[in-house]
Amino acid sequence: WKDLAKGSEIIGEGCDHDGGRRQMVRIKPEDIALVCITHIPTNSGIINPVNEIGKCIEEFNTKAMSETGDTLPSILYIVDACQSIGQISVDVQCMRAHALTA
Repeated sequence: WKDLAKGSEIIGEGCDHDGGRRQMVRIKPEDIALVCITHIPTNSGIINPVNEIGKCIEEFNTKAMSETGDTLPSILYIVDACQSIGQISVDVQCMRAHALTA
């Protein structure tokens, strides 16, 4: 997200339209409309860095809005906190999330 917030492209693997073969895809920040992440996935024990991701998205949105004059964010950010609510402290303002599900 730090690279994306700076305007860098991310190169990763994806599926073609047949769903079988893998191919390389380029993702630019301006191609992203929504980021939805699970704060604490059920089976892995991982705690995703939702505050840091939210900060990067907010920085990108602020820059994009100042350049284009738009009043709405380019990228919406949703955090799934079903497994974290009641288990750890959850602060939506620190996450900078547009929506939180629990």
